[in-house]
Amino acid sequence: MRKKRIMIIGAGRSGKSSLGRGLDQESAAWDSAAQEAAAGNLWSRRTPALVYRGNIIEAPGAYLESPWMRHHLIAAAQDAFCVLMLVDFMGKRDIYPPGFAKVFRQPVLGVVTKCGLIHADD
Repeated sequence: MRKKRIMIIGAGRSGKSSLGRGLDQESAAWDSAAQEAAAGNLWSRRTPALVYRGNIIEAPGAYLESPWMRHHLIAAAQDAFCVLMLVDFMGKRDIYPPGFAKVFRQPVLGVVTKCGLIHADD
């Protein structure tokens, strides 16, 4: 039997990799990625394809943004016991089509990211 994982989906730059590293306890990988990003290597932060890492399945934002790629997300969710749908609090656009969470057989949880970036007076 395959190992069941947590699948994380969301728009580009919504915090999927950061949340995945936090859930998977990869602090050493996070430190090296943060150092690479500080050095100006932004390509190290992009997820090019579906990534199976530890207990996480991370999907690139392009899979969700393209209507003809969403069926890959649905198929990959068969290896997951739970799907996390991330929404960027700072984002200005709706990325999920209506009723998209209903296509998954697994439990779907909504996660709002980047809430700490908003100041109380804004």
